[in-house]
Amino acid sequence: MKKIKIIIFLTFMMLAFSTYRVNAVNFVPYDMLDGTGTYAETTQLIQVALEFKTDVDKVQADLTLTDGDGNLVTLDEIIALNDIGGKATRFKVELTTPLDKNGTYTLSLDESSLVLDLDNSAPLISFTNKVRNDADKYDERNQTYLIEQETRTTFEKLFKKKEEKQFELSNYIRLNVVDNRDGSLIDEVLINNLPNLYKPGDYDVTVTATDSWGNTSETVFHFKVLETDSQDNLYINIGLALGVVIIIGASGFILFKLKSR
Repeated sequence: MKKIKIIIFLTFMMLAFSTYRVNAVNFVPYDMLDGTGTYAETTQLIQVALEFKTDVDKVQADLTLTDGDGNLVTLDEIIALNDIGGKATRFKVELTTPLDKNGTYTLSLDESSLVLDLDNSAPLISFTNKVRNDADKYDERNQTYLIEQETRTTFEKLFKKKEEKQFELSNYIRLNVVDNRDGSLIDEVLINNLPNLYKPGDYDVTVTATDSWGNTSETVFHFKVLETDSQDNLYINIGLALGVVIIIGASGFILFKLKSR
């Protein structure tokens, strides 16, 4: 009988221990593939995921963040994202002081702790060459995009105001810029050294993307504006030159006649 009581006691102890382990607070690590788990979304926003439902009040009271030197980082606000009956598994933590992407930070709750995943990955710049199969617009061998020079006649330059055409990168390349935390950054890219359609030469066009953590990516595209001959422009130039010669000759003739009197 005594042995039975001991067995029953040990069984209850094991069940209690098992229950304690099941309900223990554990952080869900960051999953880069689907963007879930516990991680710093921005320098001032942390997403916290717990394995089991935990009292919201407890998390708000006991969750701590320390830096690499063991100093506490002030948590401005802790908000439960899926609060049901005062318990939740997902929380949003807002910070007043930005995190240093080169630092090390540890989240702690009860006996569980997790080194916070920061964003040290630069945005991904990808693209589609829209003119790859057009030999007049793309030099496959030298990986250079070709542009036919725009021209203006001398007459247009002197007497007729004409709005200059602007280069459109989207006519040659379809850009896609994605960051693992910020999502699409296509509207945030900086594009420098766009070709001058009226000035022949080589141009290295740089596309730069920077995420909210300051991580930067850069891609360079090579363009060449090809010089073109304008027959119309040539004829008009010749005509203007002849006109100038005739005017000068006529002026000289008139002056000569006046002096001869």
